[in-house]
Amino acid sequence: MYIGPQGIVHGTTITVLNAGRKLSKNSDLGGRLFVTAGLGGMSGAQPKAGNIAGVADAFIAEQVEAIRKQVGDKKVLLALSGGVDSSAAAWLTRQAGYNCMGAMMRMFDKSILPEGCACSHRDDTEDARAVAKKMGMPFQLIDAAGEFSQHVIGDFIRTYESGATPNPCINCNRHLKFDLFLRHALALGCEKIVTGHYARIRQDDSTGRYLLYKAADSSKEQSYALYCLTQHQLAHLRLPLGELRKEQVRAMAAEQGFASANRPDSQDICFV
Repeated sequence: MYIGPQGIVHGTTITVLNAGRKLSKNSDLGGRLFVTAGLGGMSGAQPKAGNIAGVADAFIAEQVEAIRKQVGDKKVLLALSGGVDSSAAAWLTRQAGYNCMGAMMRMFDKSILPEGCACSHRDDTEDARAVAKKMGMPFQLIDAAGEFSQHVIGDFIRTYESGATPNPCINCNRHLKFDLFLRHALALGCEKIVTGHYARIRQDDSTGRYLLYKAADSSKEQSYALYCLTQHQLAHLRLPLGELRKEQVRAMAAEQGFASANRPDSQDICFV
């Protein structure tokens, strides 16, 4: 347990404290439990964990069980990269009671990459496989090399040759991460895919449309990279990290013993 900007975090569950008496959960926030409990009007203060841990744990246990009953045997496909964000997203989803499968897309043969390339310094596949093994769930490697070459690398080259500025990550999201990956998930009988992107999805009650919102952590905000997603894709996507800050994600990963907990973020183009 640790205290972060949004409340007390018990393992993978955030407990928000304020003066209210109503106990509630917000299922729109990626399956995590946000519990509001009457604990002495402690909102905005630094609570003493020892005085409330038992009460908070009881609330958490009750609500986790409620989520598990609601979720049932719903299957999801977790997009694993071996990094801290996807690992934390997978852990949160697993704890929410979903029937989880892990998968990673093989974009290209890393053995052909030159020394010093952004992605050549470690085997991400083994990192992702280790995360899945640690959580006791199956893992798949999806061969997407052909699609990646056509839609991402090929477009990157053609765009540069035409004198424009390419955006390979948007093309990867549009054609692979949220198209090919989602089609693979649905073929496996999964209802949703889960990624470690920092953004939020909510459904408008009046129109039924799914809306994309910025993440709570403005320093890691990634909704701009998801602007191309369709209603179909948004409806089948969960983003468990949208309400969390990066330091909370790292602390959670460290608590669960993930090797990626303190690994630096990568902002490089993966094939250059």
